Amino acid sequence: TVSGVAPLLATLVESSEMTSIKVLAESLNSNSIPSDYVYSANYHTPIASTQEDGIPVIDYSLLTSGTPDQQSKAIQDLGKACEEWGFFLLVNHGVSETLIDKVFDASSQFFNLTEEEKREFEGKNTFDPITCGTSFRNAGLGKILLWRDYLKVIAHPEFRFPDKPQGFSELSLEYCEKTRKVARELLRGIRKSLGLEESDMDSALNLDSGFQLFDINLYPPCPQPELAIGLPPHTDHGLVTLVLQNGVNGLEVQHNGKWVSVDALPNSFMVNTSDQLEVNYSFFLVVGYDHNSSDGLARVVDGAMMLVVEDMVIFSNGKYKSVKHRAVVNSKITRISLVTPYGPSLDTIVSAASKLVDSETHPPAYIPMMYKEYVVQQQNTQMGAKSCLERVRVQEE
Repeated sequence: TVSGVAPLLATLVESSEMTSIKVLAESLNSNSIPSDYVYSANYHTPIASTQEDGIPVIDYSLLTSGTPDQQSKAIQDLGKACEEWGFFLLVNHGVSETLIDKVFDASSQFFNLTEEEKREFEGKNTFDPITCGTSFRNAGLGKILLWRDYLKVIAHPEFRFPDKPQGFSELSLEYCEKTRKVARELLRGIRKSLGLEESDMDSALNLDSGFQLFDINLYPPCPQPELAIGLPPHTDHGLVTLVLQNGVNGLEVQHNGKWVSVDALPNSFMVNTSDQLEVNYSFFLVVGYDHNSSDGLARVVDGAMMLVVEDMVIFSNGKYKSVKHRAVVNSKITRISLVTPYGPSLDTIVSAASKLVDSETHPPAYIPMMYKEYVVQQQNTQMGAKSCLERVRVQEE
């Protein structure tokens, strides 16, 4: 049942302007959750395993530093993965295990701050440089709350970060710089897979001033994980998003009409395409190695990164499709995810690349829109639907 805990929830809300799900979960004295956290949108759909569907694997090192033949093959495989799956595994990404471990440790310390300390970074608006909260600023789910706490900061073109705990800001800056480099290299490969020149993407989207966020999500153990949801089905804005998790699975992606539970590889990026890159269903993992190591071999860590290719849907004129994904929760252990969305500069007008448009056979599929306006619309659109992307789709007469 979910009864009997409402008084506890009310007490917590009264004692704090922002009550985290972490505090609520630690305060529960029963095996049930408050009714406000019960999610009932046909949640229990059939689940397939990652292995069952054979998610493609792309080797990042071959893509960036292989022989000409290896690079050509990697680019071809990347395009095929984007077009057929939209989800694939990317190995050898180059972000060190040591840095990753430190960022996870500091993230845990941040969520262990008092509610009063975290309220210093609460934020209220879409483009506030730092936002800390619980559930979602506008989940579009009515009174349903999400089993999730988060910290979201703007990492580029200007980096802003909380000053607590000590050293967290410096670690996060380095992490964001590393993941931004990976994102740019992946975009270069995607651009080549589309047959485009550097100026067709880098200059057109003003990537040197690209907008990067750093989102850290915490999903504490839930006594009724079959009823609650971390994040409901949704697609994302941006060009690519890298997601690293602390060795605890919880990501599910939709493929061929069914939900796939992703068993993440150790220290790997999982990648999926989304709104501004629409490619059928693209997803991949990236296993990391340390650029500073003498042998260049992989350094395994008990975690995995997901890279979400997003705003390229519009840029590719619908060749690459957006993928729905969701975050589920469990009853045993806390899950933390590090999410770094990377997109064009906010003042860029995102439209289909001219070389991918033909007035007769491939007319523009989406209405051009400033990226900043799209982000605002997406953040204020009901989760669980692609209504934001649909609103900018050209309607056939």
